[in-house]
Amino acid sequence: MGNLCTAGKSTPPEDAMARETSRLIDSTIARDKAGFEKRLSEKKVLLLGTGDAGKTTVLKQIRLMYGNAFTPDEIVEFRSALLLNAVTCGKCLEFAMRALRIPYGFDPSVVSTTALRGLDSLVQGSCEFSNENLGSKIAVADDISAQNMELHIKTLKMHPTALAAASRFKNDNPLPAAAQRIKDMKTVYGFTKNDFISPEVMNDLLWIWNDTGVQYHIPDVMNNLQRLCDPKFMPTVEDILHCRSQTTNVSETRVAIESRSCIIYDVGGQKSQRKKWAQCFDDVKAIIFVASLSGYDQGCVEDGSLNRMADSLNVFKSILNMPFFAKTDFVLFLNKIDIFQAKLERSPIHDYFSSFSGPNTFENGADFFIKKFKSLNLKEHRTIHVHLTFATNTSQISKVMKSVFYIILM
Repeated sequence: MGNLCTAGKSTPPEDAMARETSRLIDSTIARDKAGFEKRLSEKKVLLLGTGDAGKTTVLKQIRLMYGNAFTPDEIVEFRSALLLNAVTCGKCLEFAMRALRIPYGFDPSVVSTTALRGLDSLVQGSCEFSNENLGSKIAVADDISAQNMELHIKTLKMHPTALAAASRFKNDNPLPAAAQRIKDMKTVYGFTKNDFISPEVMNDLLWIWNDTGVQYHIPDVMNNLQRLCDPKFMPTVEDILHCRSQTTNVSETRVAIESRSCIIYDVGGQKSQRKKWAQCFDDVKAIIFVASLSGYDQGCVEDGSLNRMADSLNVFKSILNMPFFAKTDFVLFLNKIDIFQAKLERSPIHDYFSSFSGPNTFENGADFFIKKFKSLNLKEHRTIHVHLTFATNTSQISKVMKSVFYIILM
């Protein structure tokens, strides 16, 4: 006769396994629910714009503002990038001197004011450049590898003023040899964390930089060269903010702002990188679009015939009017206002945008481009929040970002 009492009876393995499975499922559901609620509370922000507009500099400033300090590994990577920047600057200077036919040793003090104005017109691109296309008068040093730039070198002719200065050039001046060595220097693989710029290369760069012809036309470049070339050099925050490196991947940065979380996605702005933008389009609260205000007289790196500002306007228009973003907040940064203001003294906006009229001033020029961007908005009731920015200036960009995040989190 069987025992009817169940006390002390062991649980079958199948039941124990079922209960454990049920517990795991409940735990997974709870975790997924918590993650879903967290994602709902997080604000997703896209940082978009065309190449070399300053997006990544804006992101660096955001990290510094909200406590996301750079890691030791990142600082070492910035060091390598800065060394490459220094050599690339030397190559660009050599390229520009050759393309613009400015002789090394040029001394503006020995040439008349009238003649200098003639040379300035050459530098601004009037010598044998066509005015028919927006991108025709471009800064030839922007992409030293572009084949179309090499074609311009062959067609440029020596200006009489430059020839006059060249007649005073001493044959024993070592600058051309230094320039040739920098031109021939291979930088395909960049610099590793243990590399440094040799004293010989530093001296060649300094020879180029200190040349009167270079200084006259390209002021305020590479002023920290000797410090960068020190084998013990490690970058400061200011160095990192000025470091130039191309974004090739999608980066995700989380910041906590007044106990609320934002995820900021930074993607490359070059044409070859824009196909990656689509993977970030879901559930976007706001888009910060960065355009270089100083790019009005420059060609794109990947296509020298296309004006940078025209490219920014085209990309902004396409993003702004996508159905994806019908309810998305749009913030426009017209960046590099410091360079823009300096350029206006020698580069008329009307030469590149024929619809521009009035004085060639900062206020009039900035207002002109603000209106051009705003005119692309096909949704009458949507506001585009526009800011004129100086991304490497921490004080200025911090005030702007506080205003922007107030809009995003409200």
